[in-house]
Amino acid sequence: MKPFIFLLSLAFFQSAIATEIKLLNGDTLNGDVIKTENGQVTLSHPILGLVTIPSSNIKPAVVSEEKIVDKKDNGLLGTGFFKDWKRSAELGINGNEGNTQDMDIHIGVNGDFSNTTRRWSVSSVYNNGSDDNETTKSDFFAQFTRDFLNPSTPHFSFIKGRYDWDEFEDWDHQIDLSAGVGSQLIKKDAWSLIGRTGLGVSKEFGGDNDDWTPEALLGLESFWAISKHHSVEFKNSLYPNLDKLGEFRNLTELNWKIGLADINNLNLKVGFVNDYDSLANGESQENDFQYRLLLAFDI
Repeated sequence: MKPFIFLLSLAFFQSAIATEIKLLNGDTLNGDVIKTENGQVTLSHPILGLVTIPSSNIKPAVVSEEKIVDKKDNGLLGTGFFKDWKRSAELGINGNEGNTQDMDIHIGVNGDFSNTTRRWSVSSVYNNGSDDNETTKSDFFAQFTRDFLNPSTPHFSFIKGRYDWDEFEDWDHQIDLSAGVGSQLIKKDAWSLIGRTGLGVSKEFGGDNDDWTPEALLGLESFWAISKHHSVEFKNSLYPNLDKLGEFRNLTELNWKIGLADINNLNLKVGFVNDYDSLANGESQENDFQYRLLLAFDI
């Protein structure tokens, strides 16, 4: 609990002093820039609260040539792979040594790319947990979404897929593939909302059910940039079973990112994931709920 409180305190402290504004009279204000419009800057100050400053009272920033950094993207770790993608990694470790020994590890990588005609999103995560040196959790997934965009319309088509491995499910491997159409329902500077609908199939390997299952897909994805250093992301995918009406799978994910530093875009990531399957049996539970506290950074 102490590391959790420390990280949250660090997150709010860092975001509170992240922006420095120098005034023409020599004063300096530190805070979070909420908005800039109509020739004014609105700043969230940790003591003064919301402060509105005329832009004419702010000293222009001066950047010397020595401070200009070449931001050319050379790809993942300089290999050229995933060049011009937004790439990030995330790491979470929680352990205890004493009367009991336990440790939970979360490792993930994410990649996003978008231009006027296509949009990609790929991610993979590995989780491992142990209690008194006995493995209690071990799972991995990799997933992708490919959107085919048309600059003249908010509507698009897509394909997506996911692979899961879980040592503690009643199956060894699971895959699902789907395709359909989507729409950019809302697109603003700070908020976006995407809807999806489609058809697909899923299959479990190594379990009691080895049939291909036809499914529909209903999805929502939302991103809200609250401020420069705070953002919330929500995703929900509902998969109604078309072979057994009334049965379904549902995957929900909610993440809150708190900026800690501008170096490598270091973030604290707080969130949860819930994977629900109404047809779960054997050792599998209908709800697989995970909450997490992670450090995320660009790679």
